[in-house]
Amino acid sequence: MSMVDDGTGRDNDAVDEPGWEVDPDDESGAAVVAAVGRQIKTWREAAGLRAGELGSLLGYGEDLIYKVEGGSRIPRPEFMDAVDVAVGAGGKLAAMKPDIAEVRYPKKIRELAKLEAAAVEEVTLRRHLGGRMVWRRQLEHLLEVSELRHVEIQVMPTSRDEHAGMGGEMQVLKFKDGSAVGRSEGDFGSRPVSDPRHLRIVELRCGIIRAQALNPRESRVFIEQVLGET
Repeated sequence: MSMVDDGTGRDNDAVDEPGWEVDPDDESGAAVVAAVGRQIKTWREAAGLRAGELGSLLGYGEDLIYKVEGGSRIPRPEFMDAVDVAVGAGGKLAAMKPDIAEVRYPKKIRELAKLEAAAVEEVTLRRHLGGRMVWRRQLEHLLEVSELRHVEIQVMPTSRDEHAGMGGEMQVLKFKDGSAVGRSEGDFGSRPVSDPRHLRIVELRCGIIRAQALNPRESRVFIEQVLGET
């Protein structure tokens, strides 16, 4: 009899939860997962454990262990914590969690990180993180980015006590082939979504945020004013 659990991949014949497979077209991401898998296998063998034995210790199926070690399955954070203890890695495997965290999302989503610095609220502009000179360079960089044709910066004034973005970050990517991907922190498990119904919700919230924030011209003037205060 087949068993379907909570999506962790536990039990020998459990069905793997979609979304943790490695994208074969994402070469850099696949390389990270493969490297992590090799490290897990090396530590397992050094501990004198077979794949099935490790799976039994962790409560996962042997097949999942082979998939992770073979680089065809992205290991969950809780898996990395558990396997680290089981093989006595002393935190070395658990320390790889940040390396695989980005791989969980499609390559198109990860590319958003390059533009996230352009998404600000007023309070972020006024934080003196890293000292005054670093703060000035950050403001100057925002002004430079705002001149790019494909980038618009909008600042949310602190006077807006409540706005649609208070729940966390939101992103919507639309591609030339007509497809789209969105993500809203705290919604849909904080995972990227492509279902039109879910995308509509994210797009509506993004639209509300843009309406509540200063427009691009006003935002640029505001950043220039803050820079002048430094």
